[in-house]
Amino acid sequence: MVTKLIIGWTLIALVLLTSCLSPEAQDPTGNAGLAPATPARPSATPVSVALDEPPTPSMTPQVRQTPSATPTLSPTPTTTATPTVTPTATPTALPTATLSPLPIRTSVCDKDPTLFDLQSTLGMTTIVAADFRDAHTLQIDGWIPRQLSNRANDVRAPRWIFSRVLIDMVSGQITPIDTSHEGLLQSPCPQCAGTEILDRSPDGQWQIIITTAGSDEGVGLWLVSVDTMTRLLPDMPTHLKWVWADDNSLLWLTFYTPEYSATPEGHFFLTVKLGPVPALTLNTDLPQEYAFQPLNPWRYALAFSPVERQALSIADGPWNDDYERFFLYDSAATPPELLLAGGPIVGLRAAFWDRARDTFLLVVVDEEVINFQTIDGAIWLQLQSLDFTHVFPLSDESLDHFFYPQVVFALSADGQRLAMGYGQVEGLAVFDCTAGK
Repeated sequence: MVTKLIIGWTLIALVLLTSCLSPEAQDPTGNAGLAPATPARPSATPVSVALDEPPTPSMTPQVRQTPSATPTLSPTPTTTATPTVTPTATPTALPTATLSPLPIRTSVCDKDPTLFDLQSTLGMTTIVAADFRDAHTLQIDGWIPRQLSNRANDVRAPRWIFSRVLIDMVSGQITPIDTSHEGLLQSPCPQCAGTEILDRSPDGQWQIIITTAGSDEGVGLWLVSVDTMTRLLPDMPTHLKWVWADDNSLLWLTFYTPEYSATPEGHFFLTVKLGPVPALTLNTDLPQEYAFQPLNPWRYALAFSPVERQALSIADGPWNDDYERFFLYDSAATPPELLLAGGPIVGLRAAFWDRARDTFLLVVVDEEVINFQTIDGAIWLQLQSLDFTHVFPLSDESLDHFFYPQVVFALSADGQRLAMGYGQVEGLAVFDCTAGK
């Protein structure tokens, strides 16, 4: 009897011991009790740009790596991946009637602006950018035809000479700025007779340069860094303007090429994603459904946010079906993604990026007042239409003659000055403004 009890209790102990073994002993994989492994995130496929130049002039940008002693344009071409377009739902438009302006202190501008005739003083016939460096200093970027510049007899100079000037609003003094005072990061054409720096990225790691009077492979508009040289165009376009993203990730260029250019005639919008190998996308490279959309600078005017990396587009006249509407895009996406379609807003004539307030401003015109307002309707500044016509007699012209998409605008940080630079011939007007209560 005792022996049976001993055997029974022994069996029970063995069962209990087995049940207490570790999970690893029960799991042949040895992974019991471990958290599931996190799957590796797929890496993005690098975008490569074809490097070979076509035998005839084209709008295809080219990228070269840093050459040895003598640069060439004959690297091995690589395949460029074609991005897949995913249809997105069209955002709900912003009806004008439901906009609720925010309560802000609206500035009102005087009727007697300071006028600058930049064509007579500098030969500048095209203004492409304006920015207040401080309350009393205005920076203007523009273009001078070679025949009107001090380089009229320089055959090495391009047809258009870039000019950047500072205007002292107190003294009225105009001071040219030499944009090429620092050395080239690289020279794509050492044998070219003329090489000029047009501008630099905010971090100084990239330069836009123009080369002239050299070999066909070296002449043109270039983007260079210490490691790469990218030929954007085989010649110098007209009305060229550009914006750098503040984080040095993007560069936007808009330009026009006339019929006598080496490139096809037309208006173009070029996006450059800055990186080890710059990735370039022309508006003509976008899918067909974008061909006549608001990213076409022939029918629309574009403004860019260097902060949010967005593009704002408005139609350039009443002949456009999208007249008095605006379109906001994420221009960092490929292709750009439509974020918002708004309007119609009666009287919408222009739009620009206000760096001082880090916002887009719409220019809305009627017979009594010109409003400078945000997309949601908040009015930052007003200019009385009657006061404006005292300075610029309209005769039989309407205010549309002065307020159109190509006009360049800038507001000072304190909101006490408004600069208006007319793209062609008319010059520059600077209004003094007073903040409202």
